[in-house]
Amino acid sequence: MKPPPELVEHLMVDGILLPTDTPALKADLPGILRGEGIFETFLVVDGSPTPFLSAHQDRLVESASIMDMNMQSWTLQNQWEEYRAHVPAGRQRVRFTLLRSIDDNLVRIWTSSHAVFPPAEIILSLSRFLRYPDDPLSRVKTTSRALFQLARREAEKVGAYEALLSTPEGDWTEGTVSNLLMIKEGRVKTPPLHRGVLAGVTRHVLLSKLRKSGIVVQEEPVTTADLEKADEVYVTSALLGVTPVCRIVDVRDDLPGASGPMLPRFLKLFQEATQDPSFLRS
Repeated sequence: MKPPPELVEHLMVDGILLPTDTPALKADLPGILRGEGIFETFLVVDGSPTPFLSAHQDRLVESASIMDMNMQSWTLQNQWEEYRAHVPAGRQRVRFTLLRSIDDNLVRIWTSSHAVFPPAEIILSLSRFLRYPDDPLSRVKTTSRALFQLARREAEKVGAYEALLSTPEGDWTEGTVSNLLMIKEGRVKTPPLHRGVLAGVTRHVLLSKLRKSGIVVQEEPVTTADLEKADEVYVTSALLGVTPVCRIVDVRDDLPGASGPMLPRFLKLFQEATQDPSFLRS
């Protein structure tokens, strides 16, 4: 299954609501010319944002610090209050972007589009593209997405929904838009953040709930041999939630996917964290 396209339906730039087919940004912005931008994407259901908005805010602040961007008094929360009245009902994929402008000013952009429910299960592929553990940008949700887009395109060509990226040492880090976790003999294993993994909000929430429920969580490098022996494999993200993997291209075809015995428990724990079942799959 191919990931759905992100069709922007609503646009706000620096507090001004604009038609999506209207030119809105200057071509000479460093954020456009050089990809100097950061962003956060989250789910909004009937006007209510993810309950983890503060975690997205914390990551945005860290991204801004690493990118040497001055957010002034802006926060994701106060900017969201300015935009929320314009978000339509239903499930919406909402994104807040900051682009570097002239003289180190920032351009604020809100976009939203319809968010489909995540697939019941997905296929993964293993990418040739790399993540470098000592790269500070591995901690940033940057608009410079060429690496991830190319990996995703190659995944689609072999029938996969998502691609995993490795380190130069060969351990697997994360997907292009998701974090990775696996289960072996009742224990959860996930790549540690210091291996070049973005600190996913859903990842953090789920791991916290798993630990509190008594499940052993190991943050250790994940190898191909680990994936070959895993009982279940999952990816997580703000929009995918907790999604099981049914196949890893050229590695194995026998993963349980949506039939995995741990999936109901994962979903229950995540629902407890959100306190709202509408943020989960259909």
